Amino acid sequence: MEQQSEFIVFYDSDCPLCTRFHTYLSAIDKTNRVNWKPIYDEDLFEKYPMLKGEPLEEQMHSVEDNTYVYAGYYTVKKLCYTIPALKPLKAVFLLPGVETLGRKLYHTVSVNRYQWFHFLCDDKTCQRGGH
Repeated sequence: MEQQSEFIVFYDSDCPLCTRFHTYLSAIDKTNRVNWKPIYDEDLFEKYPMLKGEPLEEQMHSVEDNTYVYAGYYTVKKLCYTIPALKPLKAVFLLPGVETLGRKLYHTVSVNRYQWFHFLCDDKTCQRGGH
């Protein structure tokens, strides 16, 4: 039997869009293949030193087997390859131009997420100053 790799996704728990994304994907990940961690965890860099210096508040990051670091669009792509319910989307990533478009789209949404999705804020999100 093939051993499953450990896949951890680090998300902005103060971002309403990020939190909704995390909640939705956790619900459809019936096999619990993804381990989600908020980026504001006090001992994050002690546990995951490979994340030091990474722009964690700018884009979602992920680590596979404590070795490979993915960021932004590439984390979304890896999620689609990891969560069984999203595997039908794998074919989309093979289309010409999707990577360029996906990186630009991810960046645009990431930069504007607090402005565009502020209506999703509740008591647990949007607590960081300046957001």
